[in-house]
Amino acid sequence: MRKRGVRILVFIFILIILSSFVSASWFSNFIGKISGAAGQTEGTNCFDSDGQDNFLTSGYASYNDQYYYDSCTNSITAADYYCEAGTSTGTLTAKVIVEGDLGFTTKDCTEIQSGMICYDGACVCPVNPTTAENTASTCSNGLDDDCDGLIDCGDFNCEGQSCDVGKICQNGACVSGGISACTDKDKDKYSVELNPIYCGNDCDGQTCLGGNDCNDIVGSGENINPGATEICDGVDNDCDTLIDEGCICNNYDTQSCGVTDIGECQKGTQTCSNNEWGDCIGEITATTEICDGLDNDCDGLIDENLNSPLCSEQDGVCAGSTKTCGGTSSWITCTTTNYGTDYEATETSCDGLDNDCDGSIDEGCTCTPNQNQSCGTTDIGECQKGKQTCGADNQWGNCVGEISATEESCDGLDNDCDGLIDENLNCNGQDDNSSEDYQPAELEETVVSSCSDSDPLNDVYTAGQVDVLIDDSAEVYGDICVNENQLFQYSCDKISGEEVTLKKIVYTCPIGSKCAYGVCLKVSSTTALTTKCVGSDKLLPLKAENVCFNVQTRDIELTLFKSAESDDLEYLDFIVRSSEETNIFTCGKNCGACDLLNQGGKTYYINLEEDKTVLGLLLKNSDCVTEEIKIKNCV
Repeated sequence: MRKRGVRILVFIFILIILSSFVSASWFSNFIGKISGAAGQTEGTNCFDSDGQDNFLTSGYASYNDQYYYDSCTNSITAADYYCEAGTSTGTLTAKVIVEGDLGFTTKDCTEIQSGMICYDGACVCPVNPTTAENTASTCSNGLDDDCDGLIDCGDFNCEGQSCDVGKICQNGACVSGGISACTDKDKDKYSVELNPIYCGNDCDGQTCLGGNDCNDIVGSGENINPGATEICDGVDNDCDTLIDEGCICNNYDTQSCGVTDIGECQKGTQTCSNNEWGDCIGEITATTEICDGLDNDCDGLIDENLNSPLCSEQDGVCAGSTKTCGGTSSWITCTTTNYGTDYEATETSCDGLDNDCDGSIDEGCTCTPNQNQSCGTTDIGECQKGKQTCGADNQWGNCVGEISATEESCDGLDNDCDGLIDENLNCNGQDDNSSEDYQPAELEETVVSSCSDSDPLNDVYTAGQVDVLIDDSAEVYGDICVNENQLFQYSCDKISGEEVTLKKIVYTCPIGSKCAYGVCLKVSSTTALTTKCVGSDKLLPLKAENVCFNVQTRDIELTLFKSAESDDLEYLDFIVRSSEETNIFTCGKNCGACDLLNQGGKTYYINLEEDKTVLGLLLKNSDCVTEEIKIKNCV
């Protein structure tokens, strides 16, 4: 070892002499190599504190009682000193190399993770990155600018930012932008829309702080939004559907309570006792609507949708007449207005009708012998008018051949001649008050070669058609309305073997619905099968009814109605807001179990597998987003 040391001293002396003849940079580099700044240096004992090629830890190597610390060669390159060769003792990350060598290697930190830098000899992610990833440029450059392992639209900080022309970041992907501006009438920077990214975070000229504002009314909604703090005032201040949650009131404080002050309803008063709100005292709740000139059910309407009682006169032309509600005067005695244009208080017309509703036809009328006229009530349904002949005494004879109305029975016929078939009967074994209160009656059967039914369940809310082959002739039979209360449906039925039959069946629409476009539609849906788009004058050509959440199946159930005159949709987004998050379910025109209807009605089921509290539903198509539909539990 002493001979080796002497040789090193002689070698260094020669280098000092040569330094006067060579460049300073070459000399410095050469000295650096043998002193451990780069490459390897041989020695006796070597200790490495963090192990070889450990660029994530700042350590050191001691060699011949000298320490060489890991360092940064520039802002992104780390240098790691290590021991090699010889016999090792100790652990993998802290070992002694006997008769070992000293060396070092370098590493580009960005190769470990994009955005890493070198600090104190180790590759680290900056605590405060110099570049934030939340602008249009940083959210579309393909880099992890803020060094959090997430890139561009995959980074939640980019949510709502532009990522391409006409697109924004949404749920980790670039999608087409939404409507031009959000609804924010009360200027509190919270939009009525569920998520303001659909309108570029523009709250009526201001940058939106959030969405789902539950009160956007000027004068009362300025301090009510999802960003507000809940206070004890009987109002849902923070729009979480809860009122005064967590509030502790002061004894003897009072506040209003109850549902509404509309119509005959009246809110009550709660008094604070023992720092808790007491019962709601004095509240008047809604009752069933009756004919009294008052809004009993507190819906803003007076005496609406009442079942009118029959008029006192029911013979002749007065049959089926009903009374008129007179408001505060209750039901008004029937007049000509109720009985119809053929009614006469004293019969004077010789028209074959009982005009004065006394059970006699054309009493006192004179005629010419052998003159004939029709008589009787109607030719509707199974009824048939008869014929009267004038006798030699110039008086009309009896009504011959008339078929009068009989009691309705389950035979597919209009026995009582009111234009309805098998109405108000339990022909299908169901309760008359059931929500499925329609009675099928088979009218015709035809044996066919083949039969295909688009609506095999014969759903009265779905317009269907049957394609059949009869004697090599292809025919199509579609569901049609008989009148506003009934419809014909066609159905395939297998008789025996391969022989099938085409059945024609008549259905009566359930209570509260009418027949239109070949289906039974809810009365409220037959006039306007559209929904207004928020923030524009456009209309979505769909109407949602019966929206509820089935807690047993965890399905959101809703029925959509669409008229045949409106344009077909290519897709429809169901945006479901729950207590945990917002989910979007897309229904395409040709996506199997979620086909979009062309006309009539169709019930959809949206399943939520996780245990979440459902709050609301929006419908979206192209640049149209509807107002949120509140969802209640199905009864």
